Amino acid sequence: MRAIDRLFKFDPDVIASFATEVNAYYSNTSASGNANIVANSNAIYNMLEAGALNTTLYLLKEKVGGGFRGDTLDANVFTKFVEGFDATSDYLTNFGYDTDPWDTVGFDQNIEVVNYEGIFNESTQGNITLRRNDQTYEGFDGATFKRILYGEERPEELALFDPLETLIMHVTTVIYPLGNSNATIAATPINGTASNVEYMVHQNLFGSTEYLRILEDNRTTLAANVYSYSTEITVTDSSVLLDPKPESPGVIWIGSERVLYARKVGNTLSLLTRGASGTTIQDWLVTDDQGNSVDVHVWSGVESETFAQLEPTANVWLDAGALSITDNANANVGNVSSIMKFLHNL
Repeated sequence: MRAIDRLFKFDPDVIASFATEVNAYYSNTSASGNANIVANSNAIYNMLEAGALNTTLYLLKEKVGGGFRGDTLDANVFTKFVEGFDATSDYLTNFGYDTDPWDTVGFDQNIEVVNYEGIFNESTQGNITLRRNDQTYEGFDGATFKRILYGEERPEELALFDPLETLIMHVTTVIYPLGNSNATIAATPINGTASNVEYMVHQNLFGSTEYLRILEDNRTTLAANVYSYSTEITVTDSSVLLDPKPESPGVIWIGSERVLYARKVGNTLSLLTRGASGTTIQDWLVTDDQGNSVDVHVWSGVESETFAQLEPTANVWLDAGALSITDNANANVGNVSSIMKFLHNL
C-alpha cells in the first residue's frame, strides 16, 4: 500500500475533510457513510471533476510530501542593489539604517542581503549557473527567471539526478493518443503508418549516460531460465544478436541487466560478463509461480544501437510536422541528426 493510500484510509484529518466535502456535495450529512456513494467510482469521479474534493486532495498532497518545497524567487530582487557599492564585484552580507553614523552598537534596522549570481544567455555568457550566497545550485536554466507560475499552481520544478547506483529508464511511446477524453480517438492510431517507439536511458555508476533504441529487429526472448550463477544464456533466436569478435564482445540487455558475451554457438551465448556497467545480476525466469510461460525479452546493446552521438539532451526529438515521435511518416529521413529517423531505423 502506498503512503498516500494509508493517509487516505487512516489519517483523521483526511477522513474528516473527505466526509465534510462529500456531505457538502450531496447536501446530506450522512452521504459520506453511504456505500453507494463512496464506493461508486463514477460518483467519486464526478466529484473530482467538479472540484468538490480539492481540500482533501490538497491535504493528501501536503501530508505525503508532494507540496512545493522550494523557494519562490521574485525576479525584481535582481534589480536591487546597495547604493555606493558595485553589485557585480562587491559581496555583501547585510546593510542597514542608523541614526548615529559612527556608533559601535549596530544598525537601528538591519537588512539581510542575499547575493545571487547567474546568467540569462548561454550563447554570450557561458554555462548556465545559479549561485546564492556563494553556494552553487545545479539544475537551473536561464528560462527559470523568465517564467511566472507554471502549471496549475506552482513553478516548474527541475529534478537533477546524480544517482549512487545505476539508473535505468525504459520508455515506450505507443501509436494511440491514450488519455484523450474521446474514447474513439484514444483507440485510433495517430495515422496508418505510425509504429511504437521504444528506447532506454542508462546512467551508470561512472557518470556516463547511454541512450539505446530497442527495435523489433534486434530483440529476441530467453529460451530457458537464467540464474545469477548461470554461465550460459540460451535465446530463441540468436540471429538478431551480433557475433562477437576477439577483443570486441557482444552486448545484450536482459531486462535491467547488461551482459557481455564473447562466444555465440547456435542460440547459446557464453563466456559471459554478467552485471556489466554496474547493473545488477539477477535471476530471469521464463515461467511464473503457476508454471505459465513468461516472455523475457533480450535485445542488442551494441554501440550501433545507441544514439548519444545525436545529443539527445540538446536535440529536438520531434521532427517538424510530426504529430508524435511514433509518426514515422513525418520523420526527417534526410537529416542525419534526426533522433526520430534513428529510433525508427529509417
